[in-house]
Amino acid sequence: MGVCQLPYADMNGWQAAMAVMTRGLRPTMPPGTPPPLATLIQACWAAVPTDRPLFPHIVKQLERFLDQLEGGRATRPHQPLPSAV
Repeated sequence: MGVCQLPYADMNGWQAAMAVMTRGLRPTMPPGTPPPLATLIQACWAAVPTDRPLFPHIVKQLERFLDQLEGGRATRPHQPLPSAV
C-alpha cells in the first residue's frame, strides 16, 4: 500500500472487517515509514486490547519521534487534553 491509498481497496467494508477480525489482517506500512513510527502503529494494532499501548504512552512516543525529526529543536509546552463532556 502506498501513501494516500485506501487500505483493502479490493474489499467492501464488511469483508475488510471480517478479515481483520478472523485473520488479523492489517495494512502494510508504506515504504519509507520510519521504523519507530511503524513499531508504534503495529503496537496499536495488537489483537488483544490490553496489549495495546495506553494513550499517554502513544503521545510520549509521538513527541519523542517528533523531537528526533526536528533535531531536538522543538519545545512544546505540555497542554492537557480537553476533558470529555
